[in-house]
Amino acid sequence: MFRITFLRSILLYSLVIAVFLPLYNALIIYPSYQDILVRETEEDAARHVDALLRMLKLEGQPLTRERLAPELVEEIRRYQNDPRLVKLRIFSPDGEIIYSSDPAEEGQRNAKPYFHEQVARGIIYSKVVESDSRTAEDRPIAVDVVETYVPLMARDLFLGAVETYLDISASHDRLLGLTRQSTLVMLVISAGLLLAILGVMKKAHSSIREREKAEAALQMAMDDLERRVTERTQQLLEANQQLNAEIAERRRAENSLIEAFRISEEAKEKIDGILRSVPDGLLVTDSSDRVLLMNATAERLLGVSLHQALGRGIEEILDDQALLGELQRGAGRQFDFQHQDPRRQILHHYRARTSVLVGRDHLEKGMIVLFQDVSREQEIDRMKNEFLAMTTHELKTPLAGIMGYAELLLDGGLFDPTPNQRREFLGTIYQSAEALARLVDDILDVSRLASGKPLGLEHSPFFMEELLKDALARFRERYPGHRIELRLAETPTRIVADRGRLFQVLNNLVSNAVKFSPRGSLVELAGERCGESYRLSVSDQGVGLTPDQVGRIFDKFYRADTSDTAVRGTGLGLSIVKHILEAHDGGISVDSRPMQGTRVEIQLPLRPREAGETPLLEDWPPLSSSA
Repeated sequence: MFRITFLRSILLYSLVIAVFLPLYNALIIYPSYQDILVRETEEDAARHVDALLRMLKLEGQPLTRERLAPELVEEIRRYQNDPRLVKLRIFSPDGEIIYSSDPAEEGQRNAKPYFHEQVARGIIYSKVVESDSRTAEDRPIAVDVVETYVPLMARDLFLGAVETYLDISASHDRLLGLTRQSTLVMLVISAGLLLAILGVMKKAHSSIREREKAEAALQMAMDDLERRVTERTQQLLEANQQLNAEIAERRRAENSLIEAFRISEEAKEKIDGILRSVPDGLLVTDSSDRVLLMNATAERLLGVSLHQALGRGIEEILDDQALLGELQRGAGRQFDFQHQDPRRQILHHYRARTSVLVGRDHLEKGMIVLFQDVSREQEIDRMKNEFLAMTTHELKTPLAGIMGYAELLLDGGLFDPTPNQRREFLGTIYQSAEALARLVDDILDVSRLASGKPLGLEHSPFFMEELLKDALARFRERYPGHRIELRLAETPTRIVADRGRLFQVLNNLVSNAVKFSPRGSLVELAGERCGESYRLSVSDQGVGLTPDQVGRIFDKFYRADTSDTAVRGTGLGLSIVKHILEAHDGGISVDSRPMQGTRVEIQLPLRPREAGETPLLEDWPPLSSSA
């Protein structure tokens, strides 16, 4: 069984997989979970510190010994009842310990470089300290903790810092136990898989032996058939000698040959047409790697015509040594390579498949190579992967806010919020849930469009100015860091459309304007009636877009490269906006320049178009710039 190459290869791959799964769980999954545990513990420490400062009403003030009145110290000590909180220390701006759960440390100063070079600049410093090791200040610790320094800043001014030691021993032990259990399960599954594969291989070995016997019997039958064909050929030769004596029969035979030649020419033309029509590149070589056939696509790819390459070895016509090496490794393979288009200077990704060219005698006569351009597929895969990464981030951020504030509200034993704080926490939870709902709606809309289903619209009459004023109030509450202004005509405009979908359009446009513009800048909404249509624009003073970015801004999953702003997103908003406006027989345009802001303009008919009615867009004023 092991003398058969492909069965031996299957067994080898199975062994590799069986070993890889437990190792992957132990070396990749476990460290990843451990990193997540540390990051969440660090975020938990930051939330504890923020809640403590709010409770003590010390935010925005320098942390000094004079500000820690006895009643505040007593509040801090009650706050330390959290069983996970091993130690709590408060530092003044110059590094002096003004409060510590270990009173003997009060009055000492932290002169470590990380405190003055990192924490004093507003950067959280965190360190994982395992049991029986030493902290950042070279002090022994008996349990696994995450030591975190959280700076208190106000307008780039360092007001002090709070240090916490959060115990992660229980979480670490549970994580280790889970990893060991999953590793054991993977080992059992791998062993079962190997046993199953060995059984299948044994059956395959028997089948291969039976096939070899059948092939031997078939070869004997073919030999017998060839003998009979030879005998029949001899009889035909004798009959042909008789036919040659008759002129009429000779003429009929000549006519038959002419017809056969015509059919052969037609078949050749069909084959040539097929080769010209095949979008993939086709290259055929003989057993000595000499070119026998190429189609036009292969000529463009390899940069040589069939007339120039015919009869020459592939090493003479190929400049790409990597591609040449892959082709010389033989048939029955598949590999990917890249090729630079010399005319358009575009890098293309190709997938090459090689197969054996078999002659009439069933012997290998050469090799057939197909070159398939997979650039578009790879670009789609890249955009989808980015979309999944962005969606994960966009889901995680509001979920963290909801869970964090909900935990503070539920854990009444450690922290009893005031009515104002409770209202603030509930407002934050509601805003995070609203952000999750918007993201889910965007994903559902894209899924509906991808499946070929139209966006459902619920038309109703309303005044556009009322929708804009209602949206303005919500945007000002949601984005207090920006100046959002509304400019409208004096006469109200009545429109028949889907109010909810139009609010979704406004929300996406204003959200983009806020994301890509500096804090405190102006975002302006302007609307007016233009004949039988309504024109609305959203302008910002942000980073702007290049012409290439404007040309792709409505593509699904596309996000403009704005590295100066570090803005993240799913790349779905503007694609959905465009589909909503098209469903209303509307249009959208973008006018933007780098570092000069962006102006997005949309146009809507005042009423839905009746069946067979010409769209009203042809009578609208021209758009400023078509995306």
